[in-house]
Amino acid sequence: MGHSGLKQFPAGNQPIDYFNLLFKDNFYDLITQETNKFSKEIFIRPHLPRSRITEWRDLSTEELKKFIGLVLYMGIVKLNRVTEYWNTNEKFNLKFVSSRMSRDRFLGIRQAFHLVSNSDEPTSQNPLKKILPLLEYLHETMESVCDPGKNICIDESMAP
Repeated sequence: MGHSGLKQFPAGNQPIDYFNLLFKDNFYDLITQETNKFSKEIFIRPHLPRSRITEWRDLSTEELKKFIGLVLYMGIVKLNRVTEYWNTNEKFNLKFVSSRMSRDRFLGIRQAFHLVSNSDEPTSQNPLKKILPLLEYLHETMESVCDPGKNICIDESMAP
């Protein structure tokens, strides 16, 4: 057996280059397609008069990348409510978020975000059916990008 480590190397040495090794165009295409498909199901329904999100503009790959970036950012910079990232109060204004996407667009994408069609395997009892395409994608991609080798050590503090 060969050496453990990366089988493929990124074009550059920045964190985004390593991220892009794992998340390629077909990953974004799957999510964009399924999210746009599901949006037609949810945004076709009648809306409440005070609803912020009443119409849908198809999600593009670039917009999905921004959305995922914002979700990752929100995992690092934690606020109590998602809408607080668009707070216009001078003390709390996070221009990083608001300059990349409007609040309503972010919430609309979050509401419509889908990995698999609801019509696919409606009778499946698999509790992971909604994220199975993501798990399969990550498994295949990890296998093609990295060979962890035979001996892997996990510190007990890492496991719940």
